[in-house]
Amino acid sequence: KDLGVMGSAPHFVAPGDLVFNLGGVIRVAPFSLRQRAITGRPSTLLESVSLNGGLDPDFAVAQNGWLAFQAGVAASATSMWVVDGRGGERPLKGEPRLFTNARISPDSRRVAVVIGASVYNNGNIWLFDIESGALTPLTSDGFSYRPAWSRDGARIYYVNGTMDATRIVSRPWDGSGAESVHVRYPMLAEIAPGLPHGLSAIRTLPQRDIFLAPTDSLQAMQPFIIT
Repeated sequence: KDLGVMGSAPHFVAPGDLVFNLGGVIRVAPFSLRQRAITGRPSTLLESVSLNGGLDPDFAVAQNGWLAFQAGVAASATSMWVVDGRGGERPLKGEPRLFTNARISPDSRRVAVVIGASVYNNGNIWLFDIESGALTPLTSDGFSYRPAWSRDGARIYYVNGTMDATRIVSRPWDGSGAESVHVRYPMLAEIAPGLPHGLSAIRTLPQRDIFLAPTDSLQAMQPFIIT
């Protein structure tokens, strides 16, 4: 039964809690053993738990509810900068955050960027307005990464999920429309959208294989370089 939450390493704690990992953050959710269902919103229990160099968290829960864990190393906040064609550089507005995977829009007005990633395949995608420094969330599931703009700037493509349950999705850049799922395939890493009626490139992990697919029909991806 799908419990409807993303995560790994679940532990049941009597009489009614489910403790699990989400990218190095330990979360807890109320859980009904009778219904086999989560009955409330998850909340954060611990931050920055060691992932032991991978995706598996170093923590365990005893029957009496005590939790043992190894602390991780908190990543440092960063700032985004703009460099012009002459080499001049300036910082963008706003407070430092844990920014990764920054991608500028075709009209150079916005940046799609991942915030809060502790490893390569987690965090959420935000829209950063270059002029004002305002940040607007685009995703909230904790496992969305590698944003990429469509050529016309109307949509943002990104990878969502973990391990064998990854997918390539897109949605309007302003979050005004529903998410569209284009590809379901294990271990997806990133997409480079091409022109309409042209080809797009898709990469996987850990093999780092490259596939090509019609931009208008990404599910028809075909191997390009398989090593």
